[in-house]
Amino acid sequence: MKKIIFSILIFFIIFLIYKNSDQHQIVYVALGDSLSQGKTPYGNINYGYSDYIADYISKNYTLKYYTKEYSQSNYQINDIINQINNNQIIEDKNKRIYLKELLRNSNIVTISVGFNQMINNIIQTNDNQNIYKMIDDQALEIDNMLKLIKRYAKGTIVLVGYYKPLINNSIIENKHIIYSNIILQKTCKNNNVNFIKISDVFQKDNKYLPNPLDIHPNNQGYMAIAEKIISLINKKL
Repeated sequence: MKKIIFSILIFFIIFLIYKNSDQHQIVYVALGDSLSQGKTPYGNINYGYSDYIADYISKNYTLKYYTKEYSQSNYQINDIINQINNNQIIEDKNKRIYLKELLRNSNIVTISVGFNQMINNIIQTNDNQNIYKMIDDQALEIDNMLKLIKRYAKGTIVLVGYYKPLINNSIIENKHIIYSNIILQKTCKNNNVNFIKISDVFQKDNKYLPNPLDIHPNNQGYMAIAEKIISLINKKL
């Protein structure tokens, strides 16, 4: 009897160890535009928030796979939708990686998209009422994108909010950013997706935006974004 109990106990311990280990094999996918890619204020691609997140996961969990190769500068919301619908392939270490399969296997997906799109649309319109309609219409695109992502990704999905850039300071107003983030947060809530508000980070410290002719943060700014996402990820893993 003692042997049976001992065997069951050993089996249970092994099962728990295996289960715990399996839960911490993290597949992380970063989708989106130049912010997701890690574009610097001076035009080159460097360390972005997703890289800092991947580093954190590597140190504290087990990073099974990470890529930001599905992120591209100037990507708009429909570009991500098309990526998924077309099951876009990347080559990594002589392997063909299919986006749909990668999303299915993912534990974490981060998305930053629509920021450039919104800024360009605001610049092109002079009617304040049209700006809010444009933001509402863009939120519908985001909604469609999130629904599509959730068909495949069953882990933690994070959408990164918008902040007020220094560029075009007189055109992009705080009220536009505030309204956009409110609508994005509601859209995320409706889709059971996590929303990360980052506008407060950049309001507190303009040193994160060193180039007044560019919207992209420096490494410290990307790290500040990553810290907010990491705080959420720790609660989910």
